[in-house]
Amino acid sequence: MPQSIQVVPRTVIEDQAAVRLTDVVQNVSSVQLNGTAGNRAETYNIRGFVASRYAINGFAL
Repeated sequence: MPQSIQVVPRTVIEDQAAVRLTDVVQNVSSVQLNGTAGNRAETYNIRGFVASRYAINGFAL
């Protein structure tokens, strides 16, 4: 089954001075911030599904 991905280039992250993952995903149309737990943990809706576990560069957050 074909899948598509969206990549946020490093230059965009640097130009926007993005510090948190929330700052970066604002550039991705299929990802929305679902909520936070005491400003510690963030959950996202990715293509309509809640994603509470995710990884950056292969490391679980």
